[in-house]
Amino acid sequence: MMNANYSNNIKSLEHKLKERFYGEATGHDYFHILRVRDLALHICQEEKGCDKEFVELLSLLHDVNDHKFQNETSDSLETIVAKFLEGFHLNKEIQNRLVAYIPKISFSKNKDEKEDVPLAVKIVRDADRLDAIGAIGVARAFAYGGKKNQPIYLGDDTTLPTTIQHFYDKLLQLPSFMHTETGRKLAKERFNFMEAFLKQFFNEWMIR
Repeated sequence: MMNANYSNNIKSLEHKLKERFYGEATGHDYFHILRVRDLALHICQEEKGCDKEFVELLSLLHDVNDHKFQNETSDSLETIVAKFLEGFHLNKEIQNRLVAYIPKISFSKNKDEKEDVPLAVKIVRDADRLDAIGAIGVARAFAYGGKKNQPIYLGDDTTLPTTIQHFYDKLLQLPSFMHTETGRKLAKERFNFMEAFLKQFFNEWMIR
C-alpha cells in the first residue's frame, strides 16, 4: 500500500495535523486525533482482517472537515485530504476510499448506521466514540460546552441545552453503538466512570 518511507510520511502528516489542530478548544484537538489513532490501532491489533495502514490514515484524517470547527475554507474534502497526504504517493483508489469513508465516522451524521461499512470504518468509529466517553470524554464534553457557551446544568430548567444533558442525549448511549468486541470491552469501563461522575455531580449539586 505504501512506499518505504511510510513512517516518515506519517510523521509529516502528524506535523501538518499539529499545525492545524493544536490548541483547538472544542475537544477535537491534535491530541484527540492522536488518541483516536492509538485506540484504532489497538482495536485493529485485536480484531481479525484489519488493514492497519488504512486504519491509521483514516483515524488521523477523520476530523479534517468536521463541521464543528472547519469553517475557514471552502475546499472540498478531496482537496483537503490531498493536501494532508502530499508526498505519500498513494494510488488514487486509496485516496478515494479515504474521501468516501471520512464522512462515515461521525456519530451524529451516521447514527442510524443502516449502511454497511468496512471493518476499518467500524474500528475508527469505535475509537472516536471511546474518546468521547470516560474521563477524557467528561473533560471534552465540558470543553465543548464552554466553547459553545452552554451552561453546565440548569436543574429542572430544560429551556437551554446543557453539558449535563449531553451525557444523556449522547455520551451514555455510545457504548451500545460499538461495532467491535474490543470496543465494547473498552467502553464498559469508561461508561462506568461516567455514571460515577454523574452520581457525584448530582450529590454535590443537591448540597444545601
